[in-house]
Order: sequence, then structure tokens, then C-alpha cells
Amino acid sequence: MELEIKHDYDASEDLLNKKTNVICSNAPGLMPLGAYMHFLNVNLSEKEGELFYKTLHEKKETVCLVKYNITAVPLLSLSPENIKECFDANEKNLKCERMYFNLETTENNDLFDIIKSVFDNYEFHHTKEVYISSRSLKEKHLR
Repeated sequence: MELEIKHDYDASEDLLNKKTNVICSNAPGLMPLGAYMHFLNVNLSEKEGELFYKTLHEKKETVCLVKYNITAVPLLSLSPENIKECFDANEKNLKCERMYFNLETTENNDLFDIIKSVFDNYEFHHTKEVYISSRSLKEKHLR
């Protein structure tokens, strides 16, 4: 299995059909995470919302919304451990055949290298395809 770079992949239909686990960084505003949550009409209770944001922002941990096939990772402190947690959540809970990383990039992280470092050493059972959005990548990976 290869880690594929996708240029124009629309995960909306696959999210509705529960075929894809979409992984987004929790950036402020209507970025991919907020857009997907809005699209799926995700309504967290006040307590769930507080736990969701506290886990992402304060604990810097990955959060999986199992019911919606969405996984959220911290934006500014993204680590290989967060990526491993995404793979674990999919393999143990969601069991989607496809994973799609639609992350926000910052100057101090190379998303492809972070994801690839974990991907290359992970033993997949359910996952058959792993995509990463081209908009998230540094120029050197788009050649």
C-alpha cells in the first residue's frame, strides 16, 4: 500500500456512506474540520464540546468522533504520536478502508514526512488506502 497525494478528492459522499475516515486539524474558523462537522450536522452537547476542545488544545491529543468518521488532531503541535492515534482509531474503532488526511500546515511541520514516518512502520488490517490532501503539502512533495 502506498501513501497517495490527492489533488481534488471530495470526501463528502464517502463520509455520508461511512467509507472514509477524514482526519482534520482543529484550525479556527470554517476550515475542513468545521466544514465537515457542519456538513454532517454534528451537534456536540456543551459538555462534549468542552471535552473535545480541551483534549485537542490543552492535552494536545487526537479526538475521534466515531459516529461521524471524523478524527481531529491538534494543529500547532501535530506529532507522529497523533498520526499513530489516527491509524489506531481507524483500525480499532472505525474500520474504514480509506483514510483521508485533510490537514492545515504550518511553517514548522512537514505533514507528508510526519504521516509517512508513521505510515511506513504501521501494520494495517482494515485500511486499504491512505490519502493526503495536496493543499496541505510543502512544494517539494508536489513534484
